[in-house]
Amino acid sequence: MDENTIIDLFNEQVIKTPNNIALIVGDKCLTYKFLDDNSNQLANYLLENCKIQLEDLIGIKLNRDEWMIISLLAILKSGAAYVPIDLHYPKQRQDFIEKDTKCKIIINQEFLEKFNLVSSTYSDHKPINVLVSSRNLAYVIYTSGSTGKPKGVMIEHRNVVSFLSRIDVQLGFEDLNIVAATTNLTFDISVLEIFGTICLGKKMILIGEDKLFDPDLFVEEIIKNKVEVLQLTPSRLQQIFNTLFKSPLLHLQKLLVGGEAFPKETYNLLSRNINLETINVYGPTETTIWSSFLDIKSTDKLSIGKPFENEYIYILNDKLLPQPIGVAGELHIGGAGLARGYLNLPELTMDKFIKNPFIKGDRLYKTGDLGRWLTDGRIEYMSRKDDQLKVRGYRIEVGEIESVLLRVPEITDAVVLPYIKDGLVTELIAYFVSNKGYDIKTLRTHLGQDLPDYMIPGHYVRMDIMPLMINGKIDKRSLPDPTDLGVNSGVEYEAPRNDIEERVVKIWQETLGRDRIGINYDFFEIGGHSLNATSMLNKIRKEFDVEISFSQFFANSKISLISEYINKKSNEKIREVPLFQKPTVSEYENFSDQEYFDVFHQQEKEYMRRRILDVNNSYNMSFYVLFEKLDTYILEKVIQTIFERHESLRTSFKMKENILKQHITKNFSKIPIEYIDVAGEKNKDELIMDIRQNASNTEFDLEKAPLAYLQVVKYSEELSGLLFTLNHTISDDVSMRNLKNEIQTLYDAYLKGKDSPLAPIKFQYKDYAMWVNTFLESEKWSVSKKNYLSKILQSIERTKKENAQGKCISSRIQAKEVCSYRKNLTAELLQNLSDGKSIKQFEDAYGTIVNLVADKGAVYKMIIKEPLFSKLKDMASLNGSSLFVNIITMLSLAFYKSKDVKDSRIYIPFSTRVFEEFEPIVGWLTSEIILPISVNESLLFRNFAEQVAKEVFENSDYRFYSYEKILNDTDAPLHLLAPVSFNFVVHNETDLTNFDEGHRQNGSGHFDFKLEATQYKNALNFNVEYNLKAYQASDIENIMNIYVGIIEILTENSNLFVSEIIGDKSISLAV
Repeated sequence: MDENTIIDLFNEQVIKTPNNIALIVGDKCLTYKFLDDNSNQLANYLLENCKIQLEDLIGIKLNRDEWMIISLLAILKSGAAYVPIDLHYPKQRQDFIEKDTKCKIIINQEFLEKFNLVSSTYSDHKPINVLVSSRNLAYVIYTSGSTGKPKGVMIEHRNVVSFLSRIDVQLGFEDLNIVAATTNLTFDISVLEIFGTICLGKKMILIGEDKLFDPDLFVEEIIKNKVEVLQLTPSRLQQIFNTLFKSPLLHLQKLLVGGEAFPKETYNLLSRNINLETINVYGPTETTIWSSFLDIKSTDKLSIGKPFENEYIYILNDKLLPQPIGVAGELHIGGAGLARGYLNLPELTMDKFIKNPFIKGDRLYKTGDLGRWLTDGRIEYMSRKDDQLKVRGYRIEVGEIESVLLRVPEITDAVVLPYIKDGLVTELIAYFVSNKGYDIKTLRTHLGQDLPDYMIPGHYVRMDIMPLMINGKIDKRSLPDPTDLGVNSGVEYEAPRNDIEERVVKIWQETLGRDRIGINYDFFEIGGHSLNATSMLNKIRKEFDVEISFSQFFANSKISLISEYINKKSNEKIREVPLFQKPTVSEYENFSDQEYFDVFHQQEKEYMRRRILDVNNSYNMSFYVLFEKLDTYILEKVIQTIFERHESLRTSFKMKENILKQHITKNFSKIPIEYIDVAGEKNKDELIMDIRQNASNTEFDLEKAPLAYLQVVKYSEELSGLLFTLNHTISDDVSMRNLKNEIQTLYDAYLKGKDSPLAPIKFQYKDYAMWVNTFLESEKWSVSKKNYLSKILQSIERTKKENAQGKCISSRIQAKEVCSYRKNLTAELLQNLSDGKSIKQFEDAYGTIVNLVADKGAVYKMIIKEPLFSKLKDMASLNGSSLFVNIITMLSLAFYKSKDVKDSRIYIPFSTRVFEEFEPIVGWLTSEIILPISVNESLLFRNFAEQVAKEVFENSDYRFYSYEKILNDTDAPLHLLAPVSFNFVVHNETDLTNFDEGHRQNGSGHFDFKLEATQYKNALNFNVEYNLKAYQASDIENIMNIYVGIIEILTENSNLFVSEIIGDKSISLAV
């Protein structure tokens, strides 16, 4: 037998291919060496600081990112075994697992933050002097237990190594290198996705939780990362089937399906219609991942196939005698995958892991599964021998659920049964005896304190008495039919009343597999859960063209409510149409031969800033694309195509008759690319950082195209990267994402000798700019903007009254000498610009130029860490609103409490891609809105947040009316028009690593108070840039301390009135 450990296999790969990509997480590509170095550091920290001993158990509670993988490796390197604990488990279940395992430590986000502070003091090269044997524990995974408590299955290194030694050959993995990791760590098939890749020299694509449950995002990740091997449960496959196979899966070669019974209907679809090798796999946790397999293309009859090498399966009767072919018996599994047993349960271990009656000194595991031998030597799975079920791939003992039900006061008897549809257990039904009625949501909440989501029944039926058989056992066949949903939900059936309700009922029927659904049934009380809710919401989006978030649906989880919501959103979209008229291609065809074209106001502002201040520095943006074994000829062909495809990449700017215009170069004979080789350098990572920093500081002449700079950096013989830097005048974040995706798509196609698969672009940036400028000159806009201006000016007047009472948001009460950037640009000044003269000397004559000349500023940084960050997200979700809306609402309360100012106006950047046709355009398609907020103390916080959300939605119509244009149309100074600037940035695929807080003296004072909130996976980072004429450092600290105090109070109890929050004396002004 192979005496290697999991770490032995990983170390071999590090030696063979240190610079190969081992792991991709979002946009991060990490090498084998990176994983090895970082896991060495963490392993040494565990050994030296935490005094880890051989076979200590270490709990792991982490998000799905690179540190989850690094932590697993570090635990195994230290000689310990890992115990996965789902962050979403109820606290009681987490506590039980921690207590049962006597976990020496728990690796969570807080643990890693402490480690990162000292990680540099632990060597990434120091040998780890722990003699780990193949017979030592690797992990303990908990499965459902019939006694009411989960049980821990103990798996050794040798069990995993044996499995990994055979999958390449037997499953045909030898030539497949890109494997998706989609499974929760608490499910043992995750071991295949993680160690079956990095121990065999393959590339793991770790898909984040935010992508897992949205079919479109999930499939997008599969396609983008060219996944070749995908593993799914049948339930998951059914959920995403149509989405998965509606797109051409050019790279997907093999699909593993297992974890529960394979429905015949899905099998028929795959075997007949899909040109994809699909393997049906079978095996309990106790025998390590999978024990048998079947290539469904190889047979017309569905089965669980034949055992893997090193595994054997007996089908025995109750006397442990072999059953003949075709006769059912219990499956008993033996071989190298057999677990050590159950943690702390010696009697159960002896009962389930028995002596092999046919091989002396050997053991068998009694699976409880019934099956029979087929004539071709394969095994047909038939059913369970006991009450164990598989739901969505998870093994469930109904006895555990019944035990928790019986702990509910007033419930005297309970039984849980499966509901089976299309061969799958789709949900659970709880029958219970109680002398009082129970609110189903309350009952679900009670169960949720002990049971994970997948073990909570979808239907509940209250019984006066359980029907019994002659032997005194419950007569399960006599229990009411669960398809009568009126009985299950406790709500009388009411038919749909209008077209929307009828269409939603039909969608729910398809999703839940029910025929009779009333409009007042709650989705989550009639079999709904997170997986089928995702599928249902996608169907609603396609049917009604309306986006509904999980949180919004949770707050409106009845057909009557969700139909009202759909109707409201549809009406809002109808009202939008008269304001924004979708452009047509024919409108812009006649302008394609012009030499000069309109600019967008953001481009004009940036051009003026540089010319008036006589500077060359500008705001640049860049992205990085990685290539393995780069073909430079193909890449240069791709770049040529990209520049021909997007006019913005060939755009420059010039003053014509005192008006700034775009000029588009017809074509470039060859796009300049700089090639840099750092492969042989020892400090290559530092060099690459310098290269990226220098690129971001590139000085572009806005009157000379291209305003882009391309560099190819050779990192190693295997790996190169394209660094693509653009000036902001021709790009934004969406543009960069578009370009990156197009470059990757074209490179793949050209490498295979294929033509470009990209659809033609209907509109270029010049068309967009012309559309915007035409819109801003329209009669509809002229009428609409008056209402918006009136609202803004009324808000400013209320602020002036507050200022007169000594209440002010900053120390600048009186309007100073401030004007718009267009108001004072007279013909003389514009002529100087056209003539190319330097006009810095004209600045005093024309006053201060808004957004061009900024006061001195400083920066203050504060971080919302765990567990407060998770509480904040949960609160937002429960209130049915976004994190963005909640934190901007709390910000307005912080200013009210600290400065006694009810009315404020907040500057918020906004996308201007208002039509689908604008999505592919490369260019600067962002502007901003001014959001007026007036604090209402009489409202509950959640109602006030809803009011703010409504304001954001309504004001989004005015995103093309920039604040410079508002300044031009009014006499309001900037610090009154927009005293606060707020930007919300989402990086929820990456962790925040720099937790430094406090003041820095370098910053811009353009806005009096500018807050950028960045959402990471593990924290919310607040970066405040403030004007030193408006605030002192102590003012900013007070505001932010109050802000955090409000967050802390509301995350404990969001059911508070605004007046209670403002009046709470525990929120102190003291620093």
